[in-house]
Amino acid sequence: LMSVVTVQLGQAGNQVGLSFFNALCSVPASHHSRFFRPVSVRGAPPVARAVLVDMEPKVIANTLHAAQAGGRWTYPKDRQYCQKRGAGNNWANGYTSCREACAKALEMVRAEVEMCDDFCGFLVLMSVAGGTGSGLGTRVTEACKATPSECNIMPLPCGMHSPSHSL
Repeated sequence: LMSVVTVQLGQAGNQVGLSFFNALCSVPASHHSRFFRPVSVRGAPPVARAVLVDMEPKVIANTLHAAQAGGRWTYPKDRQYCQKRGAGNNWANGYTSCREACAKALEMVRAEVEMCDDFCGFLVLMSVAGGTGSGLGTRVTEACKATPSECNIMPLPCGMHSPSHSL
């Protein structure tokens, strides 16, 4: 089965990713195996093919804790990146000031893709408003799109739009 790597960026991306993987685990395993690594130890929970990125450690910690507390699946231990300070709800700050975060995120994405037998694409979860999800998310998505593979990145609008974040 072709594998998908999920890239969760910013608070919204990590919250949606957590809900996405919880929903996947409520359907038969045959339907969600492309989003999880093969289970190597019998009885162990499946590990999501995911990379989690946020500039604030609290978001990542809460997401990891919630997944582990559910007990049905878990995130990989070596695919999270956070710093001590956020992007300040500012797209430009997330896009231009987070170069190190982008490089680390892409390094983790590359490592996760290399673990796939038959990689088919990315599921990028991010907000289009704010700082980390939108700014850093744009930079990471551009880099993923430039990946030499036959995958597509298509927008899927969902959620609520706040006019206060519009220009």
